[in-house]
Amino acid sequence: GTRKTTWRIGAEYDLAPSTFVYATVSTGYKAGGFNDGCLAGTRALGIDCPAALAVPATTLFYQPEHLRSYEAGLKTRFWRNRASLNVTAFDYDYTNLQLSGVAIVQGAPRYVTTNAGSASVQGLEVEGVVNATASGSFNYTLALLDAHYVSYTPDGVHSWAGNKLDRAPSTVVTLGYEHRFRTAGGQLKAGLAARASSAYTIGVPNQLLQYPIPSHTTGDASLGFSPDGAHWSVNALVKNVGGKVAPIAIDSFGMLVPSDPRTVDVRVEYTF
Repeated sequence: GTRKTTWRIGAEYDLAPSTFVYATVSTGYKAGGFNDGCLAGTRALGIDCPAALAVPATTLFYQPEHLRSYEAGLKTRFWRNRASLNVTAFDYDYTNLQLSGVAIVQGAPRYVTTNAGSASVQGLEVEGVVNATASGSFNYTLALLDAHYVSYTPDGVHSWAGNKLDRAPSTVVTLGYEHRFRTAGGQLKAGLAARASSAYTIGVPNQLLQYPIPSHTTGDASLGFSPDGAHWSVNALVKNVGGKVAPIAIDSFGMLVPSDPRTVDVRVEYTF
């Protein structure tokens, strides 16, 4: 087994009754482990390692992942507490970053976890809510990201230093609006939300491939009703209204896992 002591140091300072800043430094740890298979020539529980399962030691074992994290931010409420703003800047430094996926090992496909040297993730996140009226509110987020490998040679020869990490768009923006309506029998709540993502990549390191995924925008819509004095409510949600899909994973064979298409959920809640 493996073990590691991690730590976290943080401080915050109140600039005003409804505004404070903070900063933290911390470490993180993810234990190493074993992939499926065994070492050629070994024997366990009276059974020799069969040739079909034999893998090299570099494939069988993967090392612990270590993280050093720096974070600073500001949280505030203003406009007579009708609006909020949270700003966070962060810098994550990974060593032995663990990557998982399907790879060809000894001529057969296997799901394996490997280590990818070191990586850097830096970014800025802005989020908040604006209660524009007594019945309507906006929410928004902005995420700026620079996530790339610092040192990584997938095949031991070609360097991926500077290449982007998987599913790490440089810019993501979301905007939503929710409005509450009074009706004769209760309250109706309707909402719209949109998410715009810049382009990103999905890599297949063992084949030295990186697939570009173009920028795209998705939208959701919701509608809910709560009767006055009743113990039940009903809510409907349409995710990905436009029906656009994008790959979220690609394996060594070029097979991809798509994001969800348009889905409709209806939920009825009852409180006792």
